[in-house]
This record gives sequence, C-alpha cells and structure tokens, in this order.
Amino acid sequence: MNDPATVLTPLFFQAANKIAQRHNLLLCFENYEVTRSYLDGWLAKLPQYQPSTNIRLVIASRTVPGPAWHDLQAVVQHFPLDLFTTQEAEEYLDLQAIDDLQRRQEIIDFSGRLPILMSWLAAPDADAPDEALPTAGVVDRFLRWVTDVDLRRTALALSAPRYVNLDLV
Repeated sequence: MNDPATVLTPLFFQAANKIAQRHNLLLCFENYEVTRSYLDGWLAKLPQYQPSTNIRLVIASRTVPGPAWHDLQAVVQHFPLDLFTTQEAEEYLDLQAIDDLQRRQEIIDFSGRLPILMSWLAAPDADAPDEALPTAGVVDRFLRWVTDVDLRRTALALSAPRYVNLDLV
C-alpha cells in the first residue's frame, strides 16, 4: 500500500460516523508540533470525509494552525492556555492527591505553574512514588521527540546551569 492514508481514512471515518450515531466522539491530538507534518494535510481534508457533527477534535499546540487550515477557519476555535493561577495549581495538586505541603510547594515553584510540567512533576515516579519530585526525567520528557542528535546534545547541555550559587540552590 503506497498511500495508507488514502485507503484508511475513509474507512476510519466510516467507523467513526457509525459510533457517532450513538455517542459523541472526541479525538485528541496532543503535542501537535511533533505530529503536524503528518496530520496537517490529513486534518485539512476532513470535510471531504463528511465526519458526523457528533465528532469533535481537540488539538494541543503551542502555535496556531498553519495555512493548510484556511478552509477550516469557520469551524475552528482557538483557546489559548496560560499558566495555572495559584488557585488552579492548588486545585490540580488536590486532584492528584499530593498532600505533602513541602512537595506541593516544590512542584509549584519548580514548574512555575506551567500545566504540562506540573503534570509531569505530580505524576508518581515508579522508583520513588510520592516521596520526591520526579525531576530526573523532566528534561528527557521534553526532548523525547527531538531526534536531531546535535540539537538534543545542545538542549541537554543548556538544561543545567553553568554556575551554581546560593540563588540557584
């Protein structure tokens, strides 16, 4: 099969539309910066597959959709997300059942209330569940999609401070 998307997409929406006759269907695409090169063209052609109005898409991205989305502007709505407020950060940690006050403050301080970083830091780590911040893998998690060896090496080198003083400790 030379072009699987051409064959599989109509089959996918045929099945999705069948499900959407009985249930609302939500398709989520996270970290769109990584998948944009694969999905932009596919998503821009969605109208030709006549998806049900019971199918909704959520796309998490740091940037707004590109020119390929021009024909979809009438049905696209942007919701810019910002840092959690202090109250939202506290509510999020409540939902994650983080009860230790010191750990809560460390997560808030270290993350700067950035939602994605808070989610990583609040997640239990397999080696040390709920006992310490799982910071060892944070940089690796950010860089998991970076395949360029030089770019990855540079990012890793810049992820640690060159000087440690009282302000950083």
